[in-house]
Amino acid sequence: MAKDNHGRGRPVLFLGVALSAFALAWAVMGLRTRARLSLENHLARNLPLPFQPVGRPAVHPDGTMFVVTAQKQFVAMSPKGTILWNKGLPGPVVPQPVVVSSTLVVLQGVGGAMYGYSLGGELKFTVEDGGDEGSLPCADDRGALYLMDRRGALAGFLADGQAGFRTSLGLTRDRQVVIAATGQLLGMGSDEKGRHEVFLAERSGLVGTRLSLEAAPVGLSISPRGGEVGAVSSGAEVVALDRAGVVTRRLALPGAARSAPLLMADGAVYVLVQRGASVDLCRAGGGCTAALEAGQDGAGAGLIAGPLLGQDGRIYTAFSSGGRFSAMHQGVLSVQPDGRVFRQELPGAVALSGLTLQWGGGVVAIASGERYLWLLEGGTEGDHSWHPWPMPGGNPAGSSRPWPEHP
Repeated sequence: MAKDNHGRGRPVLFLGVALSAFALAWAVMGLRTRARLSLENHLARNLPLPFQPVGRPAVHPDGTMFVVTAQKQFVAMSPKGTILWNKGLPGPVVPQPVVVSSTLVVLQGVGGAMYGYSLGGELKFTVEDGGDEGSLPCADDRGALYLMDRRGALAGFLADGQAGFRTSLGLTRDRQVVIAATGQLLGMGSDEKGRHEVFLAERSGLVGTRLSLEAAPVGLSISPRGGEVGAVSSGAEVVALDRAGVVTRRLALPGAARSAPLLMADGAVYVLVQRGASVDLCRAGGGCTAALEAGQDGAGAGLIAGPLLGQDGRIYTAFSSGGRFSAMHQGVLSVQPDGRVFRQELPGAVALSGLTLQWGGGVVAIASGERYLWLLEGGTEGDHSWHPWPMPGGNPAGSSRPWPEHP
């Protein structure tokens, strides 16, 4: 009888040991996951706000931040978070302000209007037949504005919003234009027949090279390399051009591009790439970095928004990871120049809707549905001669030019 009781107790004992081992393994895995979330450029502080910021903030060289809110406001804040002014929006806008010069910031309306504000919050002009959410404006060193309008034309405007030129191209989809270091306009788009292209144009509106692409263009970036104007990501490749429109490089990607390419001075190219169920930060011709390993249910980790080039060569993007049976993590991923990867999880596992850089080197993040701006340290500070390019949108509005008013 005692033998029978002893024999029946063994499975229970073994089950208890197995469960304890499983719990210990789960705890260790959780600790390792948390350890992987460490970030050298850590969360410096957050700024509580009386509104919900949305989209991507814009930052002036003096540190002033411009933000669109869910309450249909346009807000300017000091570097410390003090509200300088708050204006009601005249209509729906793309929640990504564009700082054009030391005196002008522009918002692109959703229905075709473009609004120009002084840095003091005064509405200076409204252009009724501008672009839309499909193409943000860029600016040159004279404050002139350029964009692809709703009819697929390349359009130019003077610094006061007056119409300059309009060159019909028929590129009504996937359209964007930026200004290269050469002063040329680099644009992309697709027409209604499924033809895709990248083009070069002068600031007078005269279009030169029009190069066909095999797949729809995803994004443009200017290049810091001599002899190279910029590049476009399209399908599973990146195509770079010189000022004459000749292809200088054609780089294969390990999947479909999901962002504009980030072009480095040493020739490296980083792109967000779709690989299976995840979106990873990949170096063309090199390896890829996922935000976090897949959860035990097989859910893939992915990256969202970016990438941006920081002051000291660090590359930033937002990350999102998690699944049904694993914790959800959201935050900022940083790739160091030596290849090391750091991650900063934001409290509450909130999803980022916007990420941008401060001129002093810090990182500003906006989280969906939160009444905060998250501020992260971003490497060395104090070198104010640096300008944050190349990056999506360029510097400060699609141009590689430094700010002439900025020391």
